[in-house]
Amino acid sequence: VVVLDAKTGAVLAMANYPNYDINNYIDLINNPVDPNPTYNRCIYGLYRPGSAFKTITATASLVSGLANENTEVYCGGIYTYYSDYQPGCIMGFVGDVNVKTALRYSCNIYFYDMARQMGIDYLAKVAGWFGVGQDLELEIGGATGNMSTPEYIESLGGTWTPGSTIQAGIGQLETTVTPLNLAVIALTLANDGTRYRPYLVDSIMNYDGTETISKTEPTIAYKIDADKHIFEVVREGMIMVADDVQWPMGSGITQLADLPYGVAIKTGTPQVTEDTFNSTILGYYPAEDPQICFGIVLEKGEFSRLMIRNIIESYFYDNYKPVTNEKGDIILPWGGQSTNTPGRPARGEADKQQSTE
Repeated sequence: VVVLDAKTGAVLAMANYPNYDINNYIDLINNPVDPNPTYNRCIYGLYRPGSAFKTITATASLVSGLANENTEVYCGGIYTYYSDYQPGCIMGFVGDVNVKTALRYSCNIYFYDMARQMGIDYLAKVAGWFGVGQDLELEIGGATGNMSTPEYIESLGGTWTPGSTIQAGIGQLETTVTPLNLAVIALTLANDGTRYRPYLVDSIMNYDGTETISKTEPTIAYKIDADKHIFEVVREGMIMVADDVQWPMGSGITQLADLPYGVAIKTGTPQVTEDTFNSTILGYYPAEDPQICFGIVLEKGEFSRLMIRNIIESYFYDNYKPVTNEKGDIILPWGGQSTNTPGRPARGEADKQQSTE
């Protein structure tokens, strides 16, 4: 999990699990199951982004002029453009979708078609704007990740096909990012295309703390030359995703829709092996005036989105109360327990209450 200050790029939180006890370090490094207990997955772990990457494909389709917010693609459940390769949509039949509803339903067909039309060269260029495959310049380093391109796939001994382009459009193939990069993608979206360099050190003081020797100032790493409305459209689609988050699934119990402000997120379930998947997520809050951005990867899990409410309530409302079972044991978010806060006013109601007090 990585949390960034949306206004500056400062790292507010960086957490890995499993963690380690320094008092038991020798035993840990001799553990054949996990011999690298200090491995920082947040900056060195490389993961397929999966459908979280669709935020980039959505942005690319709008910036290129290939689509606007009303452009629709018909999803019949299968992409039939190629006669010899017809992948399906994770949601099955969706019907006509535009960029916002395609994000909401994570419709593969829409993003397949956009990736095919724009081509891999343009898609890869836009991905680079978001830091994919780039050095993010964190003080302590980190992995750069990779964008799936014909050159990169061929360097691995693979063969690029037309179907490779559309799979790249949904964050599959060999595209990899770190959790930090997921948070940076969210940061770029939150700032309408301005990507700040992430940093850990806020300032350096002298030995007795009486003088500031140096202070880190926010640094723009890249600025996408695009109309602000493009990012507003993507934001609206990401808010739709957040408003649909339920647990237990199909219960009608929303996890995020009743927070005081909108949450903008995009989730992914990238495939790792034939029968295992990771869970990825990127997003920011409040959607209307972003203060924090986050990137999360849950290895071989499904419900990283359930961590979002815990992050938001801990940072903004000092109201995080871990869910426990009848024995008092803390239940982790992927244990399937609802963390809804009873009595939380619906979005916008908090402002109304303040204005009448």
